[in-house]
Amino acid sequence: MRLPLLSGIVKESLRLMHGIIIGPPRVTPPEGATIDGYYVPPNTVVTTSSYYSHVNPDVFPEPERFKPERWQNSTLEMERSLVPFSKGKRMCPGKELVLRLLSSSSVFNTTERDFEWKVYISLHFKGKLLHAHMKPRPEFSGTSSRFFGLQKMVSQF
Repeated sequence: MRLPLLSGIVKESLRLMHGIIIGPPRVTPPEGATIDGYYVPPNTVVTTSSYYSHVNPDVFPEPERFKPERWQNSTLEMERSLVPFSKGKRMCPGKELVLRLLSSSSVFNTTERDFEWKVYISLHFKGKLLHAHMKPRPEFSGTSSRFFGLQKMVSQF
């Protein structure tokens, strides 16, 4: 039995209510990597934030709005950008269990009392996104360790 609206509610809830915002650090491979058009040297520690993936307006139009119906015709880019459990070898091993529990408890254990208004505190970033691009500092380019200086900051404050 498929429940597309319930699936959309679960995915949209996971997208908007961020758990751990910073993903686990990763190390670029021995040959380096190109990330977002920028070459990153070998053995450089990199990480990203699920927040930026979840509120990207190019992927999720009106990203601040709760719209479970957006998942009824989801794109591959939407599915790839939903990373509440991280991705790859270091992703949360309990992902499938949690998704099944969220779906089944929503269907079978929901009572009228669950729909009563409850006050809770949730911290949300309300400013504009800040993107920083880094490049190696020339004075350290010959050493085995990599130091990065700020190349460009794009901000719309």
